[in-house]
Amino acid sequence: MIHFKLLAFLCFALYLAECFLWVPAEGWIFLSWFKRFSLVKGPTIRFRNPWPMGFTYRFEPDAERSSGGPNLSIENAKTLWGEFQKSIPLLKWFSRALLAVTLSAFLLFVFRRGFMLAWGLLFFIFVFAHLSIVQSFWRAYPKLYPGKKVKRIKRTLLCLVSPWQSARALDLLGDDILDGFHPLVAAKMLLENTLFLEFSRRWMLDLRYPDLLHKDHAPRLLLGELTAEKEDKSLSDWLSGQGVDLDKLLKPLEASHPSHLSFCQRCDTEYGIPKGKCSDCGRDLVPFPVQP
Repeated sequence: MIHFKLLAFLCFALYLAECFLWVPAEGWIFLSWFKRFSLVKGPTIRFRNPWPMGFTYRFEPDAERSSGGPNLSIENAKTLWGEFQKSIPLLKWFSRALLAVTLSAFLLFVFRRGFMLAWGLLFFIFVFAHLSIVQSFWRAYPKLYPGKKVKRIKRTLLCLVSPWQSARALDLLGDDILDGFHPLVAAKMLLENTLFLEFSRRWMLDLRYPDLLHKDHAPRLLLGELTAEKEDKSLSDWLSGQGVDLDKLLKPLEASHPSHLSFCQRCDTEYGIPKGKCSDCGRDLVPFPVQP
């Protein structure tokens, strides 16, 4: 009995450890909570909902990318997202059934109400849900990632040998779904318009006004362009095509209090001094316009 309790504790600890996500410096993550996406910037640790929700998008700035850069086509992203949505219902319910059966078995053990028929029935449902997840994952993967046979085999085997991974099959299937697209495309697809505009403003300000104190925080030129100006032009054209008013989006701050005399164009931080440098990025402060 002691060995069983130790095994149960280790399995629970392993599962709990898989719920934590590390967001790299200058990286972004869109977390889904009850079908709503929230925006988080690294470096930080976040807890992912262990109940299968379907999707988490991560942007890692140091990841290897193709020479042509990420895709800016919102149409292609919607097509791929539509294919992914078709796989969600079946995998989601099988995953939840797997967790529910595991919880039922644990409660039977805790209250010492288990009997052979109940254990046998739970074991049958557990194996059925587990193998159904593996089969559904195997069939859905090539539709989303054609040509990636090695990854398909590795991830399917991972689901097969580990019920903890098969319970997360939906997250595993969606991990790379928008990997080839620019983070702004993912933001447009997933975030509410207010968060999308906030994210776009932050991205464009970082691009136009680089950090002068931390060289490792240089703006990310993802489109294969040679200069920040060309990158800015490409993203500005794309945002305009999505109906975003660039002048309104990047409009300078207005003083939130009369004692605030200047602000940083990059960080949107207000200061009570007329001149100086931003303590966060080292850029020259810009005075607020004198109010009539």
